[in-house]
Amino acid sequence: MAAPSDARPGLGTWLCRCAGRKAGHGGFAQRSIPPGCHLVADRSALRALVVLVLAAIVHAAVPFRVYAESSARMQSAAQARFAATTLAPLAAEMRDRIAAAVSTGRIEDLQEPLDLNELPVVYADTADGDPISHWKSLSVDGQGHDVLEQLGRILALPPAKLALGRDVENNAVFVWPYLAERQLDQLSATELADLATLMAPEALAAMRAKKKWTWWRLVIGADGTWHAFRKHD
Repeated sequence: MAAPSDARPGLGTWLCRCAGRKAGHGGFAQRSIPPGCHLVADRSALRALVVLVLAAIVHAAVPFRVYAESSARMQSAAQARFAATTLAPLAAEMRDRIAAAVSTGRIEDLQEPLDLNELPVVYADTADGDPISHWKSLSVDGQGHDVLEQLGRILALPPAKLALGRDVENNAVFVWPYLAERQLDQLSATELADLATLMAPEALAAMRAKKKWTWWRLVIGADGTWHAFRKHD
């Protein structure tokens, strides 16, 4: 006589039992399980588990996906409209460091470009605490994911180039998005479409009515200094 097995029935076995139950001991059918039944059920359960895992990965990778899409956009024909805003090499390096942090989905990774900065980054009207904590406090989930998403979205658009100071070689300042420096009540159809990628229609209409930029704004100098990232009132 074969020794009794300690193995518990697999998920497929339980599913098959439930599907074919009838009156009997324990409420389960007192008949043999059709060959391969548990295999089919286990495969179905595995597929469901894979779908759930992939959904979680996609949700966590939103900031990465936004910036990945934005990178392609920056190289599209739209970028040609702003050929005059070609970034200075050091400004481009800082932009890339910030973008790399966005791609991780962790707002804490912005600390690396912050630490490389020679000057404190302006993140609010009054500096109280540190930038990372402040940005987290403004986010819906308290972890900064939606703030990272907004940062990815504004990096998807070209910057405006401003000339400040007397140093001709290093007086340029680049502002993302370029729309922050436009007359909001005089936007073209293309500019309105760009603006619609950043905010809901209600927020867009309210800001245009005020004729004042009240959204996120990123500023990097030609020398690579990260000057500001904040939401304006």
